Amino acid sequence: MRHRWCLAAALLLAAPLAAQASSLDKTLVLRVIKEKQAEYQKCYTEALSWNPQLKGRLLIRFTVESDGEVSSASEQAAAGERFPDEVVVMCVTEQFRQLRFPPSPQAVHIVYPLVFVPKTAKPQP
Repeated sequence: MRHRWCLAAALLLAAPLAAQASSLDKTLVLRVIKEKQAEYQKCYTEALSWNPQLKGRLLIRFTVESDGEVSSASEQAAAGERFPDEVVVMCVTEQFRQLRFPPSPQAVHIVYPLVFVPKTAKPQP
């Protein structure tokens, strides 16, 4: 009997690490970010097909302009602390650039952590 193993992935979202004082409160920021959680997960799950052990913490620094548009998003990490897969980084940062927030009086810079961890599902017949 041959067993197939499925690889699932876990994405952990946390509160923003840093944000300037503004009308964008942390609850609102988290809610908007969670709206695209399935997209971040898809970026990671696709990468697991070529690297099943891929895991790590990805810090995204992004800027929300006063009109609510995200003008920039990039990984924020020292050279030795970068997420180990650049394709995932590019995919996730592109998703962050598509986020839309309510207008606010000023631009806001936010650093947001994402933690990606592979999980092995139970074997299926």
